[in-house]
Amino acid sequence: MKVKNIQWHTVTGAGIYKLRDFNHKFNPDIAVPVLQKVSFSLYYRHSLFVASGLMWNSYIDADREFKARRHHEICWNNNAGYSFDLNKRWQFQLYYVLIAHPYLQHWAGLKINFKW
Repeated sequence: MKVKNIQWHTVTGAGIYKLRDFNHKFNPDIAVPVLQKVSFSLYYRHSLFVASGLMWNSYIDADREFKARRHHEICWNNNAGYSFDLNKRWQFQLYYVLIAHPYLQHWAGLKINFKW
């Protein structure tokens, strides 16, 4: 494979998961990553990337009285993956995520991006 172009940029985003807490109330967990990303363009609309940075997490768990309690944490986030640009606005990514807090966690991700 021949690399046609290399780009380095800062990316950020926001995601929500677990929309309801254990009391079935709307109380989503939130993740906001800020990453330095390097992309390697391979063929027309196809590229590989690696990224590293910090992620702010806000999540819910129960306190001793079984009431919802929100926690805020910052953890290290690394990922690598494949990207396909459908056109100038839409992009699809399949990637692997390694999160280090308080132990190593392995995740897979699928993103659909709309570029402004």
